Amino acid sequence: RRVLRLIWVLVLAFSVILMIVAGVLVGEGRLGVHFQLHRAVFFAGCFFTLLAIPISLFGIFQHLETNSKPHLQRHIVRILWLVPIYAVNSWLSLMLGVMCHPENAIYFDTLRECYEAFTIYSFFCFTVAAVEDLKGMPLAQVLQDKPPMVHWFPLRVKCGQFEGHMVEPWPMGQPFVDQVSWGILNYVVMKPLM
Repeated sequence: RRVLRLIWVLVLAFSVILMIVAGVLVGEGRLGVHFQLHRAVFFAGCFFTLLAIPISLFGIFQHLETNSKPHLQRHIVRILWLVPIYAVNSWLSLMLGVMCHPENAIYFDTLRECYEAFTIYSFFCFTVAAVEDLKGMPLAQVLQDKPPMVHWFPLRVKCGQFEGHMVEPWPMGQPFVDQVSWGILNYVVMKPLM
């Protein structure tokens, strides 16, 4: 526990020092920020980034410290890392990408999109692990007794006697879990490429 607290304090101190150094550089005009509006945006972004990082890291380290259900908490920690990664990424994108060199913003966006896709996959893994932990059986077996998944409009059209499906109802159980897994993995691969 002491090691985790020490790491937390070091990360917090490093982030504060990094933001202060960047603030001094911007204040002196070394990063190319010349307008008052840009400085106001910089300091607002810096403030909220400094606010988000320690709060998120506190939650992350609390999960690592308690570690009561490691098979669930590793997914939770992956999801919680989204906040500091987004905060730092957005701030760097704002400062280095938009204000100084707008053509570089795409690199920050790509990194953010990759972690977002990974977080969505982690959330799916967490959901599967939580249901299996709660019910004590695999997710496919839990869903086996449920009625087929019927899609809503516009994938299903019902008009009087006519009922048409653009996508057939999904049978529950293992086919449903496989289709959802396949869809999420496709998203994880395609999102950063778009």
